[in-house]
Amino acid sequence: MSTTIKARTTAHYYPGGVQVNIKMTIDESSGRVLGVQVIGPDKIIAGYIDVAAALIGKGATIDDFFFADLSYSPPTAPIWHPLITAARVLSKGKY
Repeated sequence: MSTTIKARTTAHYYPGGVQVNIKMTIDESSGRVLGVQVIGPDKIIAGYIDVAAALIGKGATIDDFFFADLSYSPPTAPIWHPLITAARVLSKGKY
């Protein structure tokens, strides 16, 4: 199962943000995240990919992504980090 979301790379009030597209794919029966794709013109997406790769490497589930303690930093992500938002969409309203 997968979802694709659109998000910004900065908080809405912070200048210079751009839109990114994030696709997250999970194993529906276990909730384990199988892959994440991030597409966009901002260098910060490399950080999003690094976070996703580290979590996937540890066998993370959508719960692990949703509850990941990612910092709120207006220059690098909105209040709800796009990876957390994608996990929330895949949780089907669990949170």
